[in-house]
Amino acid sequence: MADLNPGRRRGDIHSQLLSMSMPLSEYVKLIAKTRTVSPPGYPNHRRLVLTDDIKRLMRRVLALMPDPETNNMCFFKLKADNVFVDLLSGKPFLDAASWTANYDGNLAQMNYARVEEIFRQTIFSGAVASLPADFQQLLGLMKTNGHTASYAIQHHCSLIWRVDKKELFTRIYDFSHDILQRWNYMSYADVMNSLHFPANWDTLIQQNPYLDMFYRGSTYYPNAGKEVLRFKRNAYIHCLQHAYDMATMQKIYDQADMGEMLETALSLVLHSFQLELDKRGLLRLTMLESLFH
Repeated sequence: MADLNPGRRRGDIHSQLLSMSMPLSEYVKLIAKTRTVSPPGYPNHRRLVLTDDIKRLMRRVLALMPDPETNNMCFFKLKADNVFVDLLSGKPFLDAASWTANYDGNLAQMNYARVEEIFRQTIFSGAVASLPADFQQLLGLMKTNGHTASYAIQHHCSLIWRVDKKELFTRIYDFSHDILQRWNYMSYADVMNSLHFPANWDTLIQQNPYLDMFYRGSTYYPNAGKEVLRFKRNAYIHCLQHAYDMATMQKIYDQADMGEMLETALSLVLHSFQLELDKRGLLRLTMLESLFH
């Protein structure tokens, strides 16, 4: 006889899901979270970076969080014990967290702050001081601005794969330069004047022999914010011009290595660029969703 009890069927499905999953706290023990890199041009420098596997996992957790335009679901009493990972797909899901389908800004902020705590404590055991600067900025953003910066958080530069960072930067650069500048020059100028970058950015560039090949000295002043972005764009777009030793045809670096060099010298420029656009409601117009697969 067929089982017509919907409650029992839901319970069976729920049990099956849990049997094929693992708590996030256990799952993260199975994957590498960080690795070290030595960017070309920095012979004595080693950077600790996040692996693509841990970036994917954190992006997927954030995709469950509320957003005023795409996801109204907010959660009550969210905690690390609620987060499980499906072992077949690697996708996280929430269990035993009560929720509401009515978006609430205060509750959304609490959700992002709680996920920040999960990232910090459950995934990295509190040891975040040595992690990349842009990821530390993301954690701060989640803790204080989840209700206003959900799009920037879910599509943050620190969580994109290494090979896609160039595309992320050039997409928002082209939007700002080719569209925003013509559409609303005051907003464009405001963004450029609000960017955060090292005061000695040009000195930092010249300390790397490969980045220095793209630096054109005083022609980059006086609009420093705009020129930092232009330098970064040119280095990304034209990086292969100097990527090989022409005498031996040996590769010196590739496009992903260029990203590491730029991150070493200008670690928070892309984070700042995203955040300033998001503050003005402009980042969504760059349609970054396709890059965060």
